[in-house]
Amino acid sequence: MGRVPQSSNSEYGAPSGTAAGDFRVIVPRLMILAIVGGGLLLLLVYPFPLRGRLWRAVFDLGHCPAFFFLLLVVVGILDPVAAGLANHRKTIWPVTRMRLVGLCLLGVLSGIVGELLQHVSGRHASGSDVAANCAGLLAGYFWIRGNLGLSGGQIPASPRHWYRLCSGLTILATSLIPVLEIRECLWQRWDVPVLNSFERRQELRGWSAHQAEISRSEEWSAEGRTSLKIQLWPGIWPGADMIWPYPDWTGHVSFCVEAFNSSDLDLRLAVKIQDTAHPNSGYDPADRFEREYRLPAGGRESIRIRLADVVGAPASRTMRLDQIAQVEFFCIGLRKPAVLFLDHLRLD
Repeated sequence: MGRVPQSSNSEYGAPSGTAAGDFRVIVPRLMILAIVGGGLLLLLVYPFPLRGRLWRAVFDLGHCPAFFFLLLVVVGILDPVAAGLANHRKTIWPVTRMRLVGLCLLGVLSGIVGELLQHVSGRHASGSDVAANCAGLLAGYFWIRGNLGLSGGQIPASPRHWYRLCSGLTILATSLIPVLEIRECLWQRWDVPVLNSFERRQELRGWSAHQAEISRSEEWSAEGRTSLKIQLWPGIWPGADMIWPYPDWTGHVSFCVEAFNSSDLDLRLAVKIQDTAHPNSGYDPADRFEREYRLPAGGRESIRIRLADVVGAPASRTMRLDQIAQVEFFCIGLRKPAVLFLDHLRLD
């Protein structure tokens, strides 16, 4: 059924028969808006005690749908037909194309403000979160644009379906990386006691490099087909960090990793392990586990670290094996480029 023409379809004035001034309609809708907007602000700013790679991916996944839903709620309150609701619901403020763009821009601004407020609550702002918020607003724009009337009538069915297709594709495209992250976290849990096999591309997202470049490689492996290749550049501490390890190492005896030095020079490889409480010490070296190994040129080393040594490594406390936060591998005082391979990180 086409959109019912109003007696006044002015760009700025409310048409006759709308609920402008009807507080019995306006007040409940404003209450809904306050609840939805307040809830979204709470989700953006509140310092949830949930940490780790999985929860980060879950929160990342929620940004785009949340702002899509927010825009639909705002438009549905002002102009129900534009949001795809029934024609008999009263319109407070007709949403035109220009007004829809303005609402999207306000949504972008609110998303940026919400991210900036995270600094106050102890969370960390993220440009990728802002981009996901904008994608949700863009998806909402496409959805609503398919419902906006032209000359008092509704857009024909075919273009409207294209708008909705664009809306769905925008949400799917934005959700792809978080969904892959969630899948990888589940695989990581299922693989324990293996922490990293490097057989899956997504495993690299749990690593970062400093003064180095990391990639998956089939040039050498201790188990399976691929390993982690670390192209080390000259520097004081070039290496790679496992920034999203599986955190619970309780019930195991050792942490093991296979290392291969394919370079023509000996390497001084240091392994550093820390838990979630380590930052409280100001990253004091005496508050973590650290041990150095010597890898001869062209040599392979099976590194085995007793977890009892890890627990007792901090000088003034006991390390939490159920809250392991980071494992670092770095070479000390490297004077020229070198290549290091790591594979089959596991708990025994």
